[in-house]
Amino acid sequence: MPAFNINRVFISGEIADVSTASSVRFPIVDDLAGEVINVSTVLGGAITGADAVITVSKGNTSMGTITIANASSAEHDVDTLNPTSANRFLSVGDTLELTTSGASTNAVPVGFIVTIKR
Repeated sequence: MPAFNINRVFISGEIADVSTASSVRFPIVDDLAGEVINVSTVLGGAITGADAVITVSKGNTSMGTITIANASSAEHDVDTLNPTSANRFLSVGDTLELTTSGASTNAVPVGFIVTIKR
């Protein structure tokens, strides 16, 4: 039987096109307050032209970035961020935001999962 960690919650989603500058935002409610310990992305196909950079932020303050390299990129490529800045702590009323730079080419989705330790 698998073991579950009740001290962790997850936010998952998708940015429809990593090559178009855009953002996804999540309001932090009671069950999501805590420390962001990991953000992972999975690419839906190859990108070209330039790296795609995903900025993870609490409101307008960056926790760090994930660089999805265009060189040899392919479907299922996984990249991660383990935030260490003081901005990684989320409180009720905060907003978590993932923003893509839109610098790459090819209309490719990127999925993500955010792990929050409560």
